[in-house]
Amino acid sequence: MRQSSVEELLITERMNEVKNTADENMKSANQTGKLVIVYLSVLSCEFCKHDEEDEWDIEKLIDRRRKRNRLVYLVRWKGWSSEYDEWNTVDQLKNARGLMRDYDQANLDQV
Repeated sequence: MRQSSVEELLITERMNEVKNTADENMKSANQTGKLVIVYLSVLSCEFCKHDEEDEWDIEKLIDRRRKRNRLVYLVRWKGWSSEYDEWNTVDQLKNARGLMRDYDQANLDQV
């Protein structure tokens, strides 16, 4: 499973925090070259080790449609607002078969 947009957003937010901290440190130390090293070091240690099999809890499935002849579901992630809803393929939701079945049964008119 590819990294979800929620995870990408969290990584981006964390990278910005690290960069801002490094920027502040550079202002006081006046060592511009060190910023790049600190920033890249944090990226390699903190963000590149994410397991592509990370799983997120699904609050509910909101919608279903066909995209490029593939069935996709709109997912609301548990603990996240609708701003982070995301379209996922059946393959990406392999551990949510029960949720997909329940959604399909409740929404037979959409088929």
